[in-house]
Amino acid sequence: MHIKRCRIQTVVTKQKKAYMKKITLLLVLIFAFSSYSQDSKITDEQKIKHVIYQFFESLEKKDAALMQKATMDEAQIWRRYNNKKPIEMDMRFSKDDLPKMQALPDVKEVALQFEISLGDGIATAWVPMNSG
Repeated sequence: MHIKRCRIQTVVTKQKKAYMKKITLLLVLIFAFSSYSQDSKITDEQKIKHVIYQFFESLEKKDAALMQKATMDEAQIWRRYNNKKPIEMDMRFSKDDLPKMQALPDVKEVALQFEISLGDGIATAWVPMNSG
């Protein structure tokens, strides 16, 4: 009887080890995914830069649907003309560009830098461009 008892304990111990291996693997996976998701969080500034790139891509492709996705109807688009003396500025609403997107001149502009201000759910971005 003593021999049978040892054998039963061995089987139970093997089952416990297999169970512990599964639990350990599960915990490792949980910690790995949670640490990965913390590293891959996108900042507000990165999201804003993405929208800016979408905006200029919509101008380059003359894509009204992409423009609508990148901006709100009442979004203001300000331009500053540094090559004129005195320096000139103008403003238009993004919704005004939508009907005439196809008639706009060909544009290829590259962002030189970003000045992004965030506050109370509103972002303002000044993006000097280089026409290429």
